[in-house]
Amino acid sequence: MGVPQGSSCGPVLWLLVINGVLNMRNIENDAYIQAYAHGIVVMLRSTASYHFTNMSKSIMKNLEEWASSYKLSFSKEKTKYLMFKFRKKITHFPSIHLYGSRISHDKELKYLGIRLDPNISFIPHLNKVQTNICKIYEKTKRIARATCGLRPEIVKEIYSVIIERIVTYGSEIWYRGTVEQKNKLLQIQNRTPSLTPVPVTRPVTERFDGQDTGILFTENAFDCNY
Repeated sequence: MGVPQGSSCGPVLWLLVINGVLNMRNIENDAYIQAYAHGIVVMLRSTASYHFTNMSKSIMKNLEEWASSYKLSFSKEKTKYLMFKFRKKITHFPSIHLYGSRISHDKELKYLGIRLDPNISFIPHLNKVQTNICKIYEKTKRIARATCGLRPEIVKEIYSVIIERIVTYGSEIWYRGTVEQKNKLLQIQNRTPSLTPVPVTRPVTERFDGQDTGILFTENAFDCNY
């Protein structure tokens, strides 16, 4: 059955379908199911990692039955699991199965645009942000060379509308104010190249790059209450 994508009633119909998962009964007390759009996340908590094998059996079976009742199926290739460390190092990786196949363990897990890691440091997330920003700058630099430089107000607009929003996306979740995070944010900012090359025909009176603006990585910008 499923729900047609792009239709006006699609979101409402999908809520009716996914509601069966969110109200799933007979699950462990230390289990929690969350869904956003078509992405479903199952969170398990235990004092030992080997407990997850038995805890996951009934949940995965219920999910398979729910999908089958609506003539849907989960992607075995896209389904992965991640384990978060708590004090001790992870030494045992549980065996969690979907449709009879073992789900692969991953060191990073992307959900709603944020990369999660076992240490919950979000440094892999910031590494990916840095890579994406460098790609944007390189593309913008090629445009700037062809036009003998962009006007400072345009560069500042690119910075505030695109670059800053990419970095601050989800900061309420991933920003912890740790020294490692602050150093990484400063590294992203300091490595940001200038978008205004100096043309031969006229002097440049203003420069706008990640370091000159001084508005991206101020501590107040990531002030979160926990």
